[in-house]
Amino acid sequence: NNSFGLEAGWQNPDYRFNPRNGWYVLGRGSVGMRQILKNQAILNADESFYDTLPGSVFNFNLEATVERYFPIMERSTLKTGVRSGAVISDGGVFQNEQFRIGGNRLLRGFDEESIFATFFAVFTLEYRLLVGPNSYLYAFTDYAYIEDRPPGKPLRTDHPLGFGAGLTFETGAGVFGISVAAGKTDGAPADFTNPKIHFGYVSIF
Repeated sequence: NNSFGLEAGWQNPDYRFNPRNGWYVLGRGSVGMRQILKNQAILNADESFYDTLPGSVFNFNLEATVERYFPIMERSTLKTGVRSGAVISDGGVFQNEQFRIGGNRLLRGFDEESIFATFFAVFTLEYRLLVGPNSYLYAFTDYAYIEDRPPGKPLRTDHPLGFGAGLTFETGAGVFGISVAAGKTDGAPADFTNPKIHFGYVSIF
């Protein structure tokens, strides 16, 4: 695959690492060409294997993130956000070209990168109680709409929901975060006996 992309963003937080007020906006897009190289061993076994596969197709990848922080009294803030992405291809989207979401960075309450999607939108609502310049307690809900459209198969949709609480705290080595979350999907209820533990780390320069 060969691709070319562009990215643009804007932000105005009152403090970059632990904002109480402000916006984050980011958009990126890329276009690439997928070329399927024929494997001689497969051709020897089935000469017609590649007949239904296009030799080259264009893939379009789009992503957008919007976050808004609302201050509440002196030591609290409410974070709202949405992050979305889509992969578009006239030749179908292979699994290795799909988004993989779930985990600490996107859609908490699920295993890391365990959910495949050709389109997703994740909505976040998070309350933070600030206990230091780079430390806070928080409770959150992540709700997502997922589409998975693999080649030659029917469209699959899902509505995962994750919720939980956590702590982010500053150390001499950086800012660490830990959260406990549970998640449910259309086909599986939340399992409170097996919550997901998420860890995160940010280095401050």
